[in-house]
Amino acid sequence: MSAVKDAIAHLDQYGYCLLPELMPAEWARSFAERCQELHADPQNANKISGDEHYETLFGMLNLDDRTWACASHPSAVTVARHFLGPKCRVVEACSKPTQPGAPHQALHADSAGNFVRVPDIPWMINSMWMLTDFTADNGATAVVPGSHRSRLSAPPADLDVDGPHLHTICGTAGSLLMWHAGTFHMARGNRSDTVRV
Repeated sequence: MSAVKDAIAHLDQYGYCLLPELMPAEWARSFAERCQELHADPQNANKISGDEHYETLFGMLNLDDRTWACASHPSAVTVARHFLGPKCRVVEACSKPTQPGAPHQALHADSAGNFVRVPDIPWMINSMWMLTDFTADNGATAVVPGSHRSRLSAPPADLDVDGPHLHTICGTAGSLLMWHAGTFHMARGNRSDTVRV
């Protein structure tokens, strides 16, 4: 559990943490392939939003049981409960592939736009399972470490996404990235020829 304690401390200080290789890589890659099949299935068209670069398929808990294994993984639950308390719940589980040629996503915080003043306690902890390797070239998530402490609902307009404030989180398939919803983050552009899931 020392890895989880370290992850909690890192998320508290910097607004994010990476738990490497919690699931077998082949399991993760197989799940990634299934996610892409689900995105391509016309029956799921009404569950998808986005564009040709960034699609979000909602309702994954009802589409593939492996989603439950991710949502209930002991490490993920321990981190979430530390910040949100014992009665926290899964609000949504979705699939968000980044297609080849996708540009940088806009830098943002999650679900913070309606706050008059952003609270100083977490209102949401997000998790992203790396079902494929995340690299600097294929659209890995980038964060602004410590930005969750700013209590801003959006990043400053002049924050340079190619500057030194952003840290790109690379990892192997089966790893878990978690972050405070107030942490500024974005998907990097996908300059590779493969889909990042």
